[in-house]
Amino acid sequence: MSEIADFFTHQYQFKLRRLCQVESERYEDVLQNYKLAFLTELKLIENQISTDGTIISQMTEYEKIVYQFLKEIDITTIQDAFIELENIYVKWIDFKSKEAISLLEKFIESKQILNEEIDIQKYILFRARKSQDILTKLDMFHIPFNKRYLISNQRYSLTGQPLFYLGLSVYDIINELGGDSCDEYKVSTIEFKNSFDVIDFRNKIDFFLKRKMTDSLIPEYSEEITLDKFKKWFFEFILIECCSFERKKEHSTYYFYEEYVLPQMVAQYLKETGKNGLVYSSTKKCLEQDTLRKVVNFSYKDNIAIFTHFDREHIYDDKLFHEVKISTPIAYSKIDESLTIEKLIAICDSLKDMDTGGDFEKYYNVGLEQKNAFAGLQIKKDEYFTSQIGKFQLYLVYYLLYEKRNQV
Repeated sequence: MSEIADFFTHQYQFKLRRLCQVESERYEDVLQNYKLAFLTELKLIENQISTDGTIISQMTEYEKIVYQFLKEIDITTIQDAFIELENIYVKWIDFKSKEAISLLEKFIESKQILNEEIDIQKYILFRARKSQDILTKLDMFHIPFNKRYLISNQRYSLTGQPLFYLGLSVYDIINELGGDSCDEYKVSTIEFKNSFDVIDFRNKIDFFLKRKMTDSLIPEYSEEITLDKFKKWFFEFILIECCSFERKKEHSTYYFYEEYVLPQMVAQYLKETGKNGLVYSSTKKCLEQDTLRKVVNFSYKDNIAIFTHFDREHIYDDKLFHEVKISTPIAYSKIDESLTIEKLIAICDSLKDMDTGGDFEKYYNVGLEQKNAFAGLQIKKDEYFTSQIGKFQLYLVYYLLYEKRNQV
């Protein structure tokens, strides 16, 4: 991987953001320092590539394309983008919320970003709750409207409105809840019955650079990338990273998290423009696992935030509830730990053999997709699907496929 490819990874930017947070007390200063760090690092990398001809010769085709496009972007437009985002934040905390939202709309629309969607119907998703009680499927849905007081300050949550948070792995959802093991959690699989689009708020330049890797969870960019498209991805990348600052641990018991202002404004914009939600990469466990070079796919860290809509007749979003299939929540103590990834692949094969009508075609390759998606990921030095969290995920997916096979 070249320096230019490194720069566009979430873990590289994570390190930059963390340094900026350590150096600054106020978030507006953090944004200023991040702008300087971002531009300095980018300039150093470009200078290194331009002065060392051997670096270009070792680049992949896609890295060369990104490098050439980068040189076409005026440095002042990058500086201006950071200044705009800082100004949006300052307007918001200065109680000029209407002006702040207007500036954010202008930022998004002028750069033509936040307009690529992904259909999450094709994914098996997960949701967890920390509880020792017996839970129902409804308990695994969003916080009911009559219990808004339970809504904590979360990255993309709108004030007083519950969101339906999901993850693409059990590892992700357990970590999002602050857990290190599965012992205290109940987990369900979640599937959408019909096509359900959400905004893809992930790093598309990184996806492009990884496009040769076979992975069902990485979007396919088969079309030739243009300079205009790259510019959109680049400025969306800046917004994504500015929305991904860690919440300071020492502020965890407080009610206001300055790092959440921009992402919550993004969520408000998307909700008001009629979007269903967004998929984004978690800020948790970035360094611990992502430094493993053999991990080629970081979608195990992806979260999905689904917007809910107030329903006067129900304490939940009844329309959304009927859009999803929620499995019975189970505890780790109830699973079969002897399951392996090979058994998961085998049940996919048997489902394919039995499904002569092709009704369950989307599940034929689930086993292989899971194997590829989590290849190289280790949890406490255990391969993912031999770890406790991985075994939990294996069982949940296996049981879902088992039920599908029984319906043939």
